[in-house]
Amino acid sequence: MQAGTPQGHARYDAFKPLLGCPPGKVLSEVGSPPGRKPGEDGGKWMCTPLEPEGPECVVYSLGSASNYYFEEDILKLTNCKVWTYDCTVDGRSSNAERHFFHKKCVGSNKFEGMFSNYISWDGMMRENNHSHVYILKADVEGFEWGFLSSWRIDTPGLPYMLAVEFHLDRLSTGPGPLQANPGVDVSRFDQMWGRQTISQPELALFFQHLASLGYAVISREDNPWGTCCAEYVFLRVENFRRPHPRPVRRVR
Repeated sequence: MQAGTPQGHARYDAFKPLLGCPPGKVLSEVGSPPGRKPGEDGGKWMCTPLEPEGPECVVYSLGSASNYYFEEDILKLTNCKVWTYDCTVDGRSSNAERHFFHKKCVGSNKFEGMFSNYISWDGMMRENNHSHVYILKADVEGFEWGFLSSWRIDTPGLPYMLAVEFHLDRLSTGPGPLQANPGVDVSRFDQMWGRQTISQPELALFFQHLASLGYAVISREDNPWGTCCAEYVFLRVENFRRPHPRPVRRVR
């Protein structure tokens, strides 16, 4: 390890929020569990009020662990329909008309071609016949890298708002609550979840990739459970310029 290399959450310090929410909107938590205790996962920070445009609003939630607080808040706050993907649990639909659960893993186009229980972004668009997505929320334990890296400027349906938790390390490199349990073989989670170590140059290239697609950071929240992870929210500023121009407030 080179001297001066950032460690822990400091690895994310080069990627700070650049923009604020559009005029008339504020950052608010969506999907926070009632009575949440300190240290527990909360909701996702969104520019609210949520005001999707167009006759049909689509929201994707990737990774649920049978926690549907986010989905239920979206259903209450908007007229959107929500698609949840999670291959690790036997999930359910919380609203037969507007919430749809699929027991599938998410990954790159390569994974989709190799394994029948994997689906890519392109696969979701085809399977559900979608062309526009309002929000994508993703907490997929390391699979976000391959999944989001497959996006291109001409990829259909790129979401207006992206809320994702990034995982930089293998679980076996710790520290965290799993490592503190001597009865848990943490290395098997690395294999099951595809966790890998992401270097600082790789992280920089990934943020550059999202920026090239029109995404700007509006929020960062470090995970209190481990220094591997941070929650980010991006807004696709291309959506301001095409087709509905809106001013964007820069954070000072």
